[in-house]
Amino acid sequence: MTDSLPLLPTSVIGSHGKPGWWFAAVKAHEAGEFGDGDLDEMFDDAVNTAVRDMEEAGIDIPSDGEMRRAGFFTAEFYRHITGVERLGGLLAAAIARGGDVGHPQLLRRFEAGHRAATLPLYRATNMIVRLFTDERPLARATRDVAMGLAARLPPVRRAVSAMLTQHAPRGGRLRLPPLPRLR
Repeated sequence: MTDSLPLLPTSVIGSHGKPGWWFAAVKAHEAGEFGDGDLDEMFDDAVNTAVRDMEEAGIDIPSDGEMRRAGFFTAEFYRHITGVERLGGLLAAAIARGGDVGHPQLLRRFEAGHRAATLPLYRATNMIVRLFTDERPLARATRDVAMGLAARLPPVRRAVSAMLTQHAPRGGRLRLPPLPRLR
C-alpha cells in the first residue's frame, strides 16, 4: 500500500462533520425509538459517507471521521458551554439600543455574570482534581468512598451530574435571542 502513496500523502485528523440524520438517529436511540442494531447501521452509513467524502476530496488516507463517537469528550463538551446565551442577550440588547457591542462596560458586565455562574463548577473541578491527584492515604480512602457511593447510589450520580451541568442549555442546544435587523 505504501508504494502507491505519494511522497507526502494527505490524511485527516479529528472528526468529520456529522450530517443531520446522525444527530436524529442518536436522539432516537436515546429516546428508545431506535434499537442498538439501528444505531450500528446508522454509524456504518455515517462512516461510509465520511470515507466517500474524503475520497472525493482526494484524501490519500481516509479515516472513519470519528462517526462512531456519540459521546466523545468534545461532542459532549459543547452541550455544557455556559455563557453563550447570556452574552447573546447582552449583545442583542446593545444592538437594539444602538450601543457598542465591544464597549468595555458591556464586556465587564458579561464577565462578572459569567464568573458568578461558573465559580461553583470551577471550585468543584479544582476540588476533584486535587482529590484524584493526591496519593496520601486519607485522600485515597476519600476517593474510594466517593466512587463507591456514586456507583451504588444513582441519585448521587444524578445530583453530581446536575450540579456540573446546571448552566447547560436545555436539550443541549445553544439558543441565542434573535438579533434585530440592521438597517
